Amino acid sequence: MTSIGLLVLLSAIQSGVFRVGGSFDASYPFMGDERDYADLLSEGDIDMDLSTFAWSGSIEALGDISRDVRLRGNIGVRRYSGAYGDKVDPFTYLFVGMFTGGIGFLFPPGDETITIHDEAITVEASAYYKLNDGPALLSVGGGPMVAFVTRDVDTPYTRTEDTGTGFGLNAAFRIDQEPAEKFLGCLPVTMGGEVGFRYCDVPIEDSDFSVDFTGPYARFGTYVAFE
Repeated sequence: MTSIGLLVLLSAIQSGVFRVGGSFDASYPFMGDERDYADLLSEGDIDMDLSTFAWSGSIEALGDISRDVRLRGNIGVRRYSGAYGDKVDPFTYLFVGMFTGGIGFLFPPGDETITIHDEAITVEASAYYKLNDGPALLSVGGGPMVAFVTRDVDTPYTRTEDTGTGFGLNAAFRIDQEPAEKFLGCLPVTMGGEVGFRYCDVPIEDSDFSVDFTGPYARFGTYVAFE
C-alpha cells in the first residue's frame, strides 16, 4: 500500500531536495448513498444528522525531480459520519426522574440509535508543474490514488460493515513556502497547501453501493525541508 508514496520519496531524495511533514484537509463529499439513506429515514420521521464535511489527516513527502516538476506522495485517513439520536424533552426527563425516585436520572436523556461511519485509507501520488519561482511557489497538477474504504452502519438491532478497494484521481492548485531561514538554527520548517477536486467513488464489495468521497477539498500542511 505504501509503495507509491515510497517511490515518490525515493525520487525526492535522489534529487537532493525534499520535505516531509503532515497535512490536514477538509472536503465536501458527494456521499450519495448516505444522503439517500438519510432521506429514506426522514420519510419515517427519523431525522439523521449527516456531516457536512469529511476530515482527513495524512503524512506526505514532496520532492523536486527537476526545475519545473514537483512530486508529492501521501498516505492518509479520511472520515465521514452521520447519526440519529433519540431526543427527550427536558421536562419529560425531569418528570420520569422524579416518578422513578431518581433512578431515571442515572440514564442519559438521549442516545444515538443509528450511526453511519465511513473511512478511507488512501495512498496518493501527484505531480505538479511549477508556475513561478520565489519564496511562495505556485504549481498546478494532480495524480492517481488508491483507496481502501470501510462503511459501518449501526442500528439498535443490527450492525453491518462493508469494505471496498478502488482507484481515484485528484487535480489541484498548490502553493508552497520555499525554504529560506533555518528553524532553531538547523531545520527549515515550511508550510504549504492546495485546493482542488477529488474523484474517489469506491464500490462496496458484492453490492451495488459505493462510498463516494468525490468532491472539492482544501489541504494545509507543515513540513521539514532538507537539501
